[in-house]
Amino acid sequence: MFNNKFVQKAKKFSSFYKKCLIYAILIIRKNLFYKEGVILIPNYINEWIEIIENMNTTTTYKLAWGKAIIDCIKDNNYEEKEGFILITIDSLAYNVLRYYWNQEYFFHLKQAGPQAKNKSIILEEVIKLINIYEQIVCSKNPIWFDRAVLDIKKHNLPKFNQAIRRIGKNLIDNPCKYFVHIGNEKYYYVYNLNANKNMILIKKCDASCLNEYANILIQIINYKWSQLLEEYNNAPKINQKVARASERKIRRKNLSNFIKYLILTSNNEYKDFYTGKILDKHDISVDHVIPWSFMYSDDIWNLVLTSKSYNSSKGNRVPTEEEIKLLNKRNIELLKVIEDKKYKEKLAEAINNNYVDKFYNNCKYELKY
Repeated sequence: MFNNKFVQKAKKFSSFYKKCLIYAILIIRKNLFYKEGVILIPNYINEWIEIIENMNTTTTYKLAWGKAIIDCIKDNNYEEKEGFILITIDSLAYNVLRYYWNQEYFFHLKQAGPQAKNKSIILEEVIKLINIYEQIVCSKNPIWFDRAVLDIKKHNLPKFNQAIRRIGKNLIDNPCKYFVHIGNEKYYYVYNLNANKNMILIKKCDASCLNEYANILIQIINYKWSQLLEEYNNAPKINQKVARASERKIRRKNLSNFIKYLILTSNNEYKDFYTGKILDKHDISVDHVIPWSFMYSDDIWNLVLTSKSYNSSKGNRVPTEEEIKLLNKRNIELLKVIEDKKYKEKLAEAINNNYVDKFYNNCKYELKY
C-alpha cells in the first residue's frame, strides 16, 4: 500500500489526468514504483494519456474509439499473431454502437449541441437501428443494448450487420485516423491500421500495458466524455451515465424497502398514486414519477406506488403538470409523518430546493422527443 508521503507528492502534479491516474492507482492498490516524486508510467500508457488530454473534443467519437479499443482488450476480443494482437473494426464498431445506443436511447444524452447541422453517420445508424428495434418489439420503451441485441439476433436482421459495417467504415475514415494526432505536431504510434483486412494491430507488450491500465484509462476517458456532454445536456449524473453506458447489464436497485414509507400518507394502505385506487398487495410496484433513465437515482421524493402493469407500460413517459403538483403535495404530507431521519432530511432538502419542479422542467426539455 502507498504511504502518505507518496500521496502528498502525487498532489503536486500539474496535469489533472495524471492526478486521476495516480489516485485511481491508489484506489485499486496497483504496485507502481516511483522515484523522487516521478511516477514511472510505461511510455505507451503515457502516450495514451497525452492523446486523451490533448485531443480536440468538439465531438465524442475519438473518445468512443479509444474506449472501444480498451474494452476489446479487456474482453479478450482479439486474435494474436506474430507478436501483435489483431482487433477487427467490426468488434470496435459493436462497442461504439453499444455506448451510443445506451447513451442516446436509454439515457437520452445528446452528443452535440443545437448548433450542429447534421448528425454523424454513427448516430444516424444508431437511431435507424433503434427505430427498427421498436418496430420489432412494438414498444418505444428504451431497452439496454445487450438485452435488445438478443431480440435483434433472434429475428436475424441483416440491417444489424449492415449498421456495424457502416459504423466501422466511419470509424476508419474519422476517429481511427485522427485519434493518434495531436494537432499538426505529434503523431503517436499506439496502433497500426490495416484497412485492407479491416483491423488494427497493437504490439502484444503494448496490449498487455493497456490491459493492466484499462480501468484507469477508461476513468479518464469517461471524465472527458462527461465534461463534453455537460455542455449539451441538462440531465443529472451525466458522469455516472457515461460510465454505465458501456456495461453489459443495467444496474437497478430493489425498491421494495421504500414501500413502508410510501404508504404513510394513505393510512398504511397500498394506494395507487396515479388513480387513487387501493392496490392488491401482490400488484404493487414502486415507480419513479420523473423517469429513472433521466434521474439515474432512487430518491424518495420521486418515488410513488402504482400497479405493476401501469409501471411497465409507463416507460419513460414525461409526467404531466398535474402529476407534478400531486407529487409536491405528497412530499409535503410525507415529510410531516415520516420518522426515518435520513429520508426526512432528503425530503426536506428536496422541498426546500424545489427539486421536483427543477428536474421536471429539465426532463421535459431533454425527453420531449
